[in-house]
Amino acid sequence: MKSTLNILFVLFISITILMPLGSLNITSVYADNWWNDEWAYREQITIANAGTTILINYPAYIQVPYKTGMQTDYDDLRFTTADGALVLDYEIEYFDSTNAHIWVRIPSLTVPNVSIWMYYGNDAATSGQNPTGVWDSNHIGVWHMSENSGTIYDSTINNIDGTPFNGVNQNINGAIDGADSFNRNNSQYINLGRNNLHLSSLTVSAWVYMTAAGGTDKQIVSKGHRGSNTEWELKAIPQENSGRDIITFRFWVNNSARGVVSTTALSAGQWHYLVGTYNASATNNNFKLYIDGVLNNSNTNLTPKTQTDANISIAAVHSQSMTPNHLQYWNGVLDEIRISDVPRSADWIKQSYSMVNDQSGYVAFGGSIPKPNPPLPQIKRELPMDQISRILGISNSKPTGEFIQNNCIEDPEAEGCKQ
Repeated sequence: MKSTLNILFVLFISITILMPLGSLNITSVYADNWWNDEWAYREQITIANAGTTILINYPAYIQVPYKTGMQTDYDDLRFTTADGALVLDYEIEYFDSTNAHIWVRIPSLTVPNVSIWMYYGNDAATSGQNPTGVWDSNHIGVWHMSENSGTIYDSTINNIDGTPFNGVNQNINGAIDGADSFNRNNSQYINLGRNNLHLSSLTVSAWVYMTAAGGTDKQIVSKGHRGSNTEWELKAIPQENSGRDIITFRFWVNNSARGVVSTTALSAGQWHYLVGTYNASATNNNFKLYIDGVLNNSNTNLTPKTQTDANISIAAVHSQSMTPNHLQYWNGVLDEIRISDVPRSADWIKQSYSMVNDQSGYVAFGGSIPKPNPPLPQIKRELPMDQISRILGISNSKPTGEFIQNNCIEDPEAEGCKQ
């Protein structure tokens, strides 16, 4: 009797453990949403939203540290949405043995943050970059200024590439990576062409570093003829007797400047992020000027812009048949110049400043995760139910391996149910 009770105890324990499995199949759990089995590692990247609104198709700046398993040229990097359903466009601006400076298009930068996956660890992978896909259709031009020499390339689909003149010093340290340095005494500037490009609304932005303030006007980006019919310009103007410069974003009509001027004067020897926006459809505060991600000043001027046949210039302004044909040269370093055909929002501008100024405060890495081992084959375990039924005194009409019902409950008079 004692041995019989032991057998019954073991059998009941076995049933208790196995019956909740339903089909009695035991299957290992495989990590869900692994984008591609050819990639050995992934890491979660969380990007904080600096503002209060969702940013659509936002180009996020991410410094990716080199990890064991990555290709040395970072060609195996891929970025996906959190669910792995969408592979994200990205552009590598620069890389070395310690990190890569990368721009990734985030379809929806939600509040307060969004997470994406970074995959790596595939020796056979070739580059997956798609620079033109990073920058939405409202970007007219994006110039990283990171070339070692020669042509200044536009990363957008518009291919508005620039030509440097008079010995522009390229590939020096910038706000992000490489940048271009200009000496006004040498009349250095970059010609972007596109004299027929006329924008109704626009945003012009740049990271700037003045080596010397005061003196004369210093152009950052402009389109137009000096003083007379400038279509638009973002530049620094010396503040009288202060040794500092104020910033203006404006256009000229009939020798009259229309736009906005900063309430803050900037000193030399510091990096600043300057953004000017113009909203052609707004009836109030249609000019706005931002310094380091914060609205500095705004102004209303409803006079239509003048269209000119002048080229777009970086670090100078065209001078309309004068010699030399450019004037008001920048004195210092310029980096990450962009032009858009929409007035970017305050949150967009704040995010752009914050991700460069405080990368670690807005981008977090979750740690490397290796690809899980392949799932084990499914194993079906069958219990000898007929034998169990006989031992327990239960009538079994079900096939081996399936759950059985206790027929004594339904029919107490059935065979084997009487005590």
